[in-house]
Amino acid sequence: MFSDAELQVFLDELDEKIQIINDNLLVLERDPSDTGALQEIFRAAHTIKGSAGVMGYEHMASLTHEMENLFDCLRQGTMRLTPEMTDVLFNALDTLKALRDEVTGGAGATDTAPVIGKLRAFLAGEQEGAPAAAAAGKAAESAAAPPASFAALTEAEQEVIRAAAARNINAYHIRVLIDPQCQMKSVRAFLVFNNLERFGEIIKSVPAAEELQEGRYGEGFEVVLLAGDEPDYIRNMLMTIAEVTDAEVVPLRPEEAAAAPPAGETAQAKEAPAAQATVQKVHTVRTVRVDVEKMDNLMNLVGELVIERTRLDRFAALLRAH
Repeated sequence: MFSDAELQVFLDELDEKIQIINDNLLVLERDPSDTGALQEIFRAAHTIKGSAGVMGYEHMASLTHEMENLFDCLRQGTMRLTPEMTDVLFNALDTLKALRDEVTGGAGATDTAPVIGKLRAFLAGEQEGAPAAAAAGKAAESAAAPPASFAALTEAEQEVIRAAAARNINAYHIRVLIDPQCQMKSVRAFLVFNNLERFGEIIKSVPAAEELQEGRYGEGFEVVLLAGDEPDYIRNMLMTIAEVTDAEVVPLRPEEAAAAPPAGETAQAKEAPAAQATVQKVHTVRTVRVDVEKMDNLMNLVGELVIERTRLDRFAALLRAH
């Protein structure tokens, strides 16, 4: 649980960012080509998404994530702001305000599904049917994904997890999805690994760490993590990382494995050498290769982070003064 002081800091920042979104939406209503306004709203939505994720307000994080995605397309010029889109964005802003009131107890539960569906429809390039198609695609994707079960691991990996369980350490199968438009996939993978290692030990990754280093993966990747923290806390942390679109954290429980080996061993299990009796920790890559233009953009973003940190330090000083 967060303290009252921490909650108030979150609400103060939320009010500030909501005002920024409101003011700049009015600017865009008059001039849809104003790139400065697009950038301001994108940053505000991104900040709210991260803060709401840390605080555990998933509906707010999901809504601002969709807003962020839409404004990312608008600022990159891949989409054009239309009057219909502006109306939906004002609707999203009203929903965001209702979620804010929900946090303070000033309103009941807010349904974010309708406005999120409309935002996704714009991203899909059509007004009708896009939300259903997106949902169907996600369901098919989940069905196609390999089951996160203890029995699906190799014998050596199972032994490592059993040993961890004896020390009251949990094992999690984690699936992370990255924005398809991400330009620095290797950096995103590095950030995910770096943050997960704060919780515990990564014993497996799919694809292998070397491929993740090169950014050679599709829509996402999977890891097995040994950690003592709760799955919701780990997921909320992952959702604060830029361009992470979704994260699934599923416990792996040794007691779920049958006493006998599962029928039909995989070819990989048959061919695995008998010498593989232990599993070593996955070593994350400590260097990444990034071109100059991307590095310049990254440095600009770091500058923005420094500015935001200074502002948060100011909030903290004000709270201590009171």
